Amino acid sequence: MLHTHSSAPTEFVTVNGVRYAYRRFGAAKGTPVVFLQHFRGGLDNWDPTITNGLAKTRPVVLFNNAGVASSGGEPADTVEGMAAHATRFIEALGFESVDILGFSLGGFVAQQLALDRPDFVRRVILAGTGPQGGEGMATFTPEVAQAATRPEPTAETFLFLFFTPSETSQIAGKAFLKRRYERTEQDVPSSAAAMEAQSAAIAAWGAVPQRGRYARLEKIRQLQVPTESFDRLVDREPGGLGRDLEQNATRLAKVDRTEIVAILLFGRVSSVRTDQLLGHLRLLRIVGNTEGHMMY
Repeated sequence: MLHTHSSAPTEFVTVNGVRYAYRRFGAAKGTPVVFLQHFRGGLDNWDPTITNGLAKTRPVVLFNNAGVASSGGEPADTVEGMAAHATRFIEALGFESVDILGFSLGGFVAQQLALDRPDFVRRVILAGTGPQGGEGMATFTPEVAQAATRPEPTAETFLFLFFTPSETSQIAGKAFLKRRYERTEQDVPSSAAAMEAQSAAIAAWGAVPQRGRYARLEKIRQLQVPTESFDRLVDREPGGLGRDLEQNATRLAKVDRTEIVAILLFGRVSSVRTDQLLGHLRLLRIVGNTEGHMMY
């Protein structure tokens, strides 16, 4: 690799007057993995352990949507608008096919992007996120809202939002923060305007429609999931499940019914929950032991 997470320069590409910030590093060949970030997050909110790990065999692209952190333009206030910006950015880099990793709010955008552009979205990893119109998706709890919307986020608020109070989880969170600040050239914080726009997008995405709640699922024809059945994943012991996922996540098979896998990429797996949607849509949530309050 010519560059790693800590050394990759921040680059820019301008499309329709919007200057998008990104960093690209990792293998020279292979399908790129484009990372879509959480609420208020920028290029430096990704864990170098994850990005560098994937970069050993894949090109990795970290991306700031319009108006977020070091990207220019007006921030979109809908998930659809964010996905449209992501599409323009990906096309500007000349990628014919990409894999998407969307974390939290970025997972909303990843889902929308996959629906809008199935022609170039090959695979999607949805991490710590949820479906459009899902129960309880439209708002934060008061405690999370207070911490997530502070004008200047602190290490304490980050640990509260993304990690549990347990000693093990807090140690893992502090280790992540240490890795996060190893890079000397840090991205700029997101603006208040970006926070307000993203809050509006989250509220709209999470609102339960009065009618036609599942109409958009008709667009979904085929996704890719681990070959091991969901029932077997659910029935296994949590510790073994974490190791199985590491071994099996790359062995994907096509299925003729929609199953979405959402994986939180922090720590070992400690619990598993499945929710049934429409009988044929199954959302598997795999939650690591560093799970916090899941800020979108």
